[in-house]
Amino acid sequence: MAAEGRTRKVAAGVALLVALAMGATALIGPMAAAPSSKEQYCTGLQTYVGQLNAFQDPTDSAQLDRLISDGTTLSKTAPDGLRDQWGLLVKYLEQIRATGGDQAKLQELNASIDPATSQALQAIAADGQQNCAGSGSGETA
Repeated sequence: MAAEGRTRKVAAGVALLVALAMGATALIGPMAAAPSSKEQYCTGLQTYVGQLNAFQDPTDSAQLDRLISDGTTLSKTAPDGLRDQWGLLVKYLEQIRATGGDQAKLQELNASIDPATSQALQAIAADGQQNCAGSGSGETA
């Protein structure tokens, strides 16, 4: 029972990251025709947020490996100003994977999330809203 509670706490920490990333694609609509590199990035970002939303089990190493791999790929196609932020997100996911599912380590990691990681996700989300939104209206409530 206690291990289940710790897993939920760690999942809640990851959910915080997901919630921040959700803002990045809340306004993204379907892309049309031959995609530019920007459109490819935006489509990749939308797909990635879906993967983050599906991420529920910090002990699922296969899903973590996919998130890390896809995050690394997105970091290479991201706008120059976001590559470091993507690196921080990938690093955090690698730290989750490195715990090997150990509940105590996951809880410790969750308690010590680097504020830079949250700031990085906010920057990714803000860029997604500004540059990937289909409506182009910028801020929408």
